[in-house]
Amino acid sequence: MREHKQPTLVLFIFLLIIFIVPVYWVICGNCLPEFSIMENRKLKRFSIAGLGFKTVIQELLNGNYSTAKDLLGNVVVERYLPLQIEGAASDQFPFRTNLIKFNKGMDRKIINLTYLLQDDPAIPTDMQSGYCVMRDRSAIIAMPAINNDTTRAEIDKRLKNYEWIISEYPNINFYAFYIEQLQYSPLHPLNQYFINSDRGQSLDYFIQRKPDQLVLETFRANSLEDYWMKFYKTDHHWNVHGVLLAYEMLVKLFEVNNPAISGRVNDIKIIGFPNVEFLGSYAKITSYPIDAESFNGFVNQASYKVIKEGQEFIYGNRNKYLDGIYSTDKYANHYGDYFGYDFAYLEFIFEEKNEHNLLIIGDSFDNAILPLIASHYDHTYSVDLRHNLDFSLEKFLSNHSVDDILIIGTYSTVLSSDKGIVNP
Repeated sequence: MREHKQPTLVLFIFLLIIFIVPVYWVICGNCLPEFSIMENRKLKRFSIAGLGFKTVIQELLNGNYSTAKDLLGNVVVERYLPLQIEGAASDQFPFRTNLIKFNKGMDRKIINLTYLLQDDPAIPTDMQSGYCVMRDRSAIIAMPAINNDTTRAEIDKRLKNYEWIISEYPNINFYAFYIEQLQYSPLHPLNQYFINSDRGQSLDYFIQRKPDQLVLETFRANSLEDYWMKFYKTDHHWNVHGVLLAYEMLVKLFEVNNPAISGRVNDIKIIGFPNVEFLGSYAKITSYPIDAESFNGFVNQASYKVIKEGQEFIYGNRNKYLDGIYSTDKYANHYGDYFGYDFAYLEFIFEEKNEHNLLIIGDSFDNAILPLIASHYDHTYSVDLRHNLDFSLEKFLSNHSVDDILIIGTYSTVLSSDKGIVNP
């Protein structure tokens, strides 16, 4: 009998764990979480809706037994039901968040022990994410980007795309505003440990080969201290100081070809939110225990309208923040909540007297700066190609008159062909 006690106990524990999950679902009911802030994604919840059972029952009631049998077979054979259960069991497992935190905590202890005698300026935050934390825990950073034949081929493809759109529309001024993130910068503290790290090489390669008609401006840092003045330390975006500096640079850029573009708007005011503790995307992904950052925004008195899908739309929640209405979740996306999120297409209407229009093709970095740039034009059209896969420049320009086209963003938006290609 002794020989069977241990396997029986193991089997009992295994079955207990298996049955804990559905019991937990029944007890919790609607209290099961729908979204994981830590992972920035929706969590699967068990539901028979959409599995096909309703159709099976309908076919049975109609007397179509053969069809009902085939449909039921699909639910089982194609594993619709098991996959639903597996996904929900994984995402809704009891104390799942606590288990993730415990696992990451163990990762950190192992990593700290491994690097105890090393002098690397930054060490991994965990075993999976690919992010690092500065040794003084002042910032979380992405690993250095790689520069190789593949990345240069992507840039070559993008350069041809620029050449094409510029040659097709010679009467339009084309601008590119490149925002250099730390992983592409010569300033990255871990560059010395990666032979193929970018170190600004992608930008140099692009500059040497870009069309002369493309007016390029670069947003770069002179030192790590300068970088942290312009960018968040726990998030991949630029902060309000970086945004306002970039705004000044863009106004000067536009004035070269269009003197009618007015100077800087003088009524911009930086405002702080002392009760907001900001832990950005890097902190959220890694769950690393780092101090929260302060979060600032800005306001200006310019009046404008934003149109989304033909309807007037309030872009960003600046007014709510001013009224003290904002999320207090630990990893709340204050950058998106305050400045505005990504949208496939927006139109900003300022009705300026200079009668000039602008098309902006950008990524999430332009969310914070869109109203400022748009204040210098009558109509500004914003396109995010990551969410506007059917965008056609030819079709757009056949219906909209623009004087300037600005492509603004990071590596993948401005230099690479991965996500930034402008379709004919």
